[in-house]
Amino acid sequence: MIAGKKYWILVALLLVATTTCVNSQRKMRRIHHVVLDPGHGGTNFGTPGAHGVNEKYLTLPIALQVERMLRKSTNVKVSLTRRSDTFIGLRERTQMANEAKADLFLSI
Repeated sequence: MIAGKKYWILVALLLVATTTCVNSQRKMRRIHHVVLDPGHGGTNFGTPGAHGVNEKYLTLPIALQVERMLRKSTNVKVSLTRRSDTFIGLRERTQMANEAKADLFLSI
């Protein structure tokens, strides 16, 4: 499990966001389906952080943990754009969310 204050703040915000969101017409709307997008992966390492760890080594574990938390604490359907260390282009990832008719696309 990944620990750290910033991570738990993200999780708390996401759990709040899964209840409702404001759509483009400024109306409250219930969220039924979230697509989590662990960015980078495969040949795309992302940027190394302050301690030299590349983003691709953090985004997937965080997404998997957020998925577990959402499944445990909400009735929201949760999908991921990837579940292994593979590269998926941005256009393909957003297309996956659109085809799934996701209410919320969260790129990590």
